[in-house]
Amino acid sequence: MALGKGGRHMESKIPKVFICIRLRPKSSDQSKATAEYMQNLKRARIAARYAVLNGYDPEATTIYFTQFLDDSLAKERELGMKIGQVRLINCDRLWAVLDLDEDETPSSGMSSDMESAIENGIPIEYKDFSKIKTWIENYDKTSK
Repeated sequence: MALGKGGRHMESKIPKVFICIRLRPKSSDQSKATAEYMQNLKRARIAARYAVLNGYDPEATTIYFTQFLDDSLAKERELGMKIGQVRLINCDRLWAVLDLDEDETPSSGMSSDMESAIENGIPIEYKDFSKIKTWIENYDKTSK
């Protein structure tokens, strides 16, 4: 077993994955947009949970920064995205999580993160959200 900082024992490194998933709603109707925004946060939590349960350390900035930054304010959104991309370069890979059943395409924020990953030599893996959701549902049924 290797020694880490301060002489602590370290297990083998857990691969760090950046969860790249849509946050901004597609709808311009305010009531629909609010519901979609909340649904997108839920999707991000499901994807991050899937990562942990499959041996990854998720960097889920979509979840983290929305706890204290207001994504509807351009300045705060840009700041969160900038810091998120700094965190991205410390990841082993990026998961672009899309609902392929719905023919979902990457949002502008996702595309920006994906460009940053390419620029920094970070591999991109496409993950189908519907398969992740089904995996979580089956996991929950069998682990109780």
